[in-house]
Amino acid sequence: MSAALGLFRLQLIDRQVDRAQTQLKEIQKSLDDNSELVELTGKIEKVQSEIDSVNQAVRTAGADTQSQQEKISQAESSLYSGQVHNPKELQDLQNDVASLKKRLDTLEERELASMTELDAAEKELGMLRASLEELKIKRESSMSVLLGSRSLLNRELEKLTEERRATLDPISMEHRNMYEQLRRSKRGVAVVEITDGSCSGCGTTLTAAMQQNARSLSQLVACPTCNRILYGA
Repeated sequence: MSAALGLFRLQLIDRQVDRAQTQLKEIQKSLDDNSELVELTGKIEKVQSEIDSVNQAVRTAGADTQSQQEKISQAESSLYSGQVHNPKELQDLQNDVASLKKRLDTLEERELASMTELDAAEKELGMLRASLEELKIKRESSMSVLLGSRSLLNRELEKLTEERRATLDPISMEHRNMYEQLRRSKRGVAVVEITDGSCSGCGTTLTAAMQQNARSLSQLVACPTCNRILYGA
C-alpha cells in the first residue's frame, strides 16, 4: 500500500470521526437546552404572583363593600327609625345615605373589576400549565430520540477508533506529523485525489511526473499550489 493511500484512508476515517463528534456536540447541546421550560415556568410564576395580588385585591374590595353596606344599613336605620324629627337632620341623613350608596357603587365596580381580572389571570394560568405539560411530554420524547442517537454515535466512534488505530499502524511518524499539520491548516483536508490530471483540492493541473510520483509506494507528493498531499488511485 502506498504512503498516500494509507493517509487517504486515514483521512476518510477522521472525517467520519469529525462528523460523529460534531453530531454528538449538537445532541448534547439539545439535551442541555431547557430554555423553553425555564421561560414557560417563569411565565407561570409571574401569572401566579399576579393572581395572588389580585386575590388580595378581591378580598380587600369585598371587605370594603361589606363595610360600606353596613354603614348604609346603619344610616337608613337612623333615617327611618322615627327618632329624628328635625327636617335639617333628616335631610342630612338622606344626604349621608345617598353619599354612602354612591360610594358603594364605586366599591362594587372595583370589586367586579378585580374579579374579572382574577378570572382572566386564572384562565391564562390554566393555558400556561397545559402548555408546560405538553412541552414536557414533547421534550421527553425528543430526549429519548436524542439519547438513542447518542448511543449509536458512541458505538460508531468506538468502531472508528479501532479502524483508525489499524490504519495508523503502518504509517511512519514523519508522515503522521505531516498529515496532522495539514489537517489543522487545511480545514481537515490533508489528502486530495488526483482527478483528470488535476488536484481535486484547488484544481491545479499536475505534470505527468507529479502524477506518477504521487502513485509511488513510499514517497509523498504535495500539490505545488495548495500543498496538500496528492493521492493517485
